[in-house]
Amino acid sequence: VKADESVKSGRALVAVLDAMDRFARDERTQQWGAMALWAMCRDNARAKARLIRSKSNSRLRSGKSPAAVLLASLDLHGEQSEPVAKACIGAMLCVATNEPEFQSELAAVGAPRRILETLETHRNMSFAGEFDALREWLRECAR
Repeated sequence: VKADESVKSGRALVAVLDAMDRFARDERTQQWGAMALWAMCRDNARAKARLIRSKSNSRLRSGKSPAAVLLASLDLHGEQSEPVAKACIGAMLCVATNEPEFQSELAAVGAPRRILETLETHRNMSFAGEFDALREWLRECAR
């Protein structure tokens, strides 16, 4: 899937984000949309770069940034749904890994504080060390 042209070009990523934005109240769309973003961007620098650029290219129908769509999903569903919380946090942190531009975007919308609050709510949630490199960044931004 990661080698598919629609993923590498960013079309699939934008389509998923548009669906998440359009169907923001549907918990399953949020969970599986965020999981799909996470899967497509994991170890895929080209897809991550396209996702980050989708904000500046205004390719999302609503004009929202990818960070804003993922954060809105976490805000709406994260407290009551651990699967949605894990998917949204995983997607955000996956894209933020080694991407200072996306880290800045997340910080600008207040995502680090919200991520830490959600992790506090769902204390058993684990990413098996996948995002350990971002731990200090999260804490610093949340202050």
